[in-house]
Amino acid sequence: MISLLIIIKAILIIGSSIVESNQDTADYISAHLQVKFNIITNIEKVSSFNAEIIFQNNGAMPISKGKWQIYYCSIRVVEPNHFPVYENDTLGIRVSHVSGCLFKLEPTGSFQTIQPNGELVIPLTIQWWAVATTDVMPNWYVVHESSEAKVIQSTAGESLDFVGKFDTPAKWKRYSYDKYNPYAPEQRYKKHEASNLPSSKPHRIIPSPLKMDIKDPKKENMTLNPHWQIEYISVVEREARYLQDKLKMHMPLRGLKDRSLAPYTIKLFVDPVAVPGVQTPDDYSLQIDSKQEGILITGRSSSGVFYGVQSLLALVEGGPLPTLNITDSPRYRFRGLMMDVARNFHRKEAILKIIDTMAMYKMNKLHLHLTDDEGWRLEIPSHPYLTKVGSKRCFDVNERSCIFSQLGSGPTTQSSGSGYYSVNEYKEILRYANDRHVEVIPEVDMPGHSHAAIKSQMAWYLDHNATWSNASDYLLSESDDPSKYLSAQLYTDNAINVCFNSIYSLIEDIVTDIYNLHKDIQPLKVFHIGGDEVPNGAWVDSTACQQLISQANLNLTEKKEMRVREYLMEHFIQKVSTIVGKKGLTLAAWEDGLIGPKDPYNISSIATSEVYANAWQNVWEWGAGNRAYKLANAGYKVIMSHATHLYFDHPQEPDPNERGYYWATRFTDTQKTFGFMPDDLYSNIGTERSGVVINRTELCAKSEDSCVALEKPENILGMQGLLFSETIRTEDHLWSMLFPRVLALAERAWHKASWEDNNNITLQKQDWIEFASAARREMNRLDSMGVKYRVPPPGAKIENGKLYINTGFPGLEVNYSFNGGTTWLTYYGNGVQVNMPPAKMRTIFIRTLSADKKRWSRTIEMPGAGTMTTEAPTVIPTTMATAGSPSAVTTKYNLFYTSMTVLLTVIGCYIW
Repeated sequence: MISLLIIIKAILIIGSSIVESNQDTADYISAHLQVKFNIITNIEKVSSFNAEIIFQNNGAMPISKGKWQIYYCSIRVVEPNHFPVYENDTLGIRVSHVSGCLFKLEPTGSFQTIQPNGELVIPLTIQWWAVATTDVMPNWYVVHESSEAKVIQSTAGESLDFVGKFDTPAKWKRYSYDKYNPYAPEQRYKKHEASNLPSSKPHRIIPSPLKMDIKDPKKENMTLNPHWQIEYISVVEREARYLQDKLKMHMPLRGLKDRSLAPYTIKLFVDPVAVPGVQTPDDYSLQIDSKQEGILITGRSSSGVFYGVQSLLALVEGGPLPTLNITDSPRYRFRGLMMDVARNFHRKEAILKIIDTMAMYKMNKLHLHLTDDEGWRLEIPSHPYLTKVGSKRCFDVNERSCIFSQLGSGPTTQSSGSGYYSVNEYKEILRYANDRHVEVIPEVDMPGHSHAAIKSQMAWYLDHNATWSNASDYLLSESDDPSKYLSAQLYTDNAINVCFNSIYSLIEDIVTDIYNLHKDIQPLKVFHIGGDEVPNGAWVDSTACQQLISQANLNLTEKKEMRVREYLMEHFIQKVSTIVGKKGLTLAAWEDGLIGPKDPYNISSIATSEVYANAWQNVWEWGAGNRAYKLANAGYKVIMSHATHLYFDHPQEPDPNERGYYWATRFTDTQKTFGFMPDDLYSNIGTERSGVVINRTELCAKSEDSCVALEKPENILGMQGLLFSETIRTEDHLWSMLFPRVLALAERAWHKASWEDNNNITLQKQDWIEFASAARREMNRLDSMGVKYRVPPPGAKIENGKLYINTGFPGLEVNYSFNGGTTWLTYYGNGVQVNMPPAKMRTIFIRTLSADKKRWSRTIEMPGAGTMTTEAPTVIPTTMATAGSPSAVTTKYNLFYTSMTVLLTVIGCYIW
């Protein structure tokens, strides 16, 4: 009996040791595996690049083959010729596609143990190219059978210092004919020269008013103080309180006595405002009389008064106020910003601050991209699983409690991959926006981009199928659909089945719930259904769709996948428009949700009185740059959302160290957005994605509809900037990608410049000088709000033995260092002597400071002593602290092996 007890105890010890062993293996790899990801070359092949993953074992124990798995995000297809599973028998590794950007790497039978201080080099071919550090996602994680998933510490956090340097043209170019190189300091200096010319308009505000007359700009003798009085009429009490708060005025508000100037008084009222052209509710006039020390703000409506208030606040930032008159009216009634909170979630407080900044610059439409493959971010009371499951990303191979980790969100829900707005939080956003004259436009992206919704409803079905007779009605996809496809974001299961009648009941529930959330705060006017990027192949073999397809009499002998998709997309849009129309709402969608292979859908078949279309795909050489005008001519209300100029998720320089995707254009900086000419879209034709210059005449001559003329300009509703958030995991990322580019967006959406009609480069250059100077002043206000705008790196040149430095926004302080950044000196603009003997040549570090001098740009290195550089500028490397306790993990391993030795001895004694 004693012997039997010993055996039982031994078995229990073995079982617990196995569990501990699994976790110990994961812990050891997490702590000791040093990962390096290196680009080898992008230019050897047209459609793929060569890379390598290096695993270095920095611990004291070997890493052997076993059932461990490493999960990581690759935004491009790994080994496209072997997708979805690639095996390298020589190295003993397997790489398989999981879902979206998530791939799994694991050892096979021929895996060779990685000894302590040893390494494994895994060469890979990956689709397309990678020319930026942020193409590689952080937070790779390891799992060993039943163990807890652990982030591999060498990949943790935001430093991305496990990604190799992009230090040769083969690494920073996408293909051999790519014209772009990272700016050398001398190139950036030349680019900044115009910005640093003197401004002739010290009172320039952003956005520029339609008309601004300054009586005598040199007599600036009026300043506001907390003892000024605000008078107002009742309909603008909200605006009066807003102004009182911003100016920190102590005197109580009082009703308007009359409409004439009065000393130390700001008067707000509503009245007709005489402006040229079409009158809008946003029209206003602002009168400042520095002699009588009084201010009048008149708006055509309360929104006009609010924008007059914003102009006053911008002028106050510039210093003492001169006598002036402003008469102003917006260029467009739709001046928007699209914020993607689905790919990476951003908390309510960040959205409120975005609304504040929008209001400052007279922007009035906040398009919230609330759902996508990677997350569902708004609580829908009638369908709680959409957030219970769909708002969370973590390690769950069945996607029952969360959806798969994506975009570097790691294995737990404690990251920007998880989160949502509760009903109360969303209502708070609506109240805040309404008080600042910003309309919130919610987007629920369907039928593509719906992985999170599909998996959420599947989880609901699995939890309720046993007790609900109609549980299958809540499913969004056909479980045995043999249709095969791969979406742009590498999903094979992200298209809702539009042939299920039951999905329209769910969509109606969603529309109704969102409608009710808005009802008593900011009544919903526009519902955005997304409609974009449904992959070819979706639904083509679906059993549920066969009847609909057969009724259509489609010619399926060629382009079957495309024809089926376009027919069923139009069917979907018609059905959804009926739901939206019953609520009296306007339907909105991305352009590709409203247009077939060539022409837009017949708008008369859509049930809403108006349809908004976001025209976004204008990569000129792809031939779709005419879609905005095609849609407008067909009766759609077009919102210009052009990727080449208005996608703020793109980098701000053609530099590997700049954040962002670059599928539409290699970079978009503030000056490029400032130069956007929305009245003639084809005037914006400039370069291909490669940087090769495009000739407008030649492009428009390619076919009769290459450059379709705009026949119905009244259908151009406005424009918006867009921030998709794949690489934007933190709030600091968010602000640095939005600003200062949003300032240029606001300028173009509100104000038409005199140089636009004939693309006068000389006038545009002068206008940019004035704008850049005004933008520098705005940075003071942004600093005070905690908006961490991007601080642009400086340009520099060495000429005649002197170092000269400049920056893109004149007035920002620039520093330089001769000792590797240990000591920084302020540059005062007159050049710094750097001549020295060749033996003492030094690398010079330079950087730009933010307006409040609390932050700085990327640090740029350049050779000293009069030499010129044409190589790529580099960034001072940062080190990442090693997390975890490697010694503790090693100790656990030693204890494990000791325990196993004792156990085997006991079993051996018993057998003997």
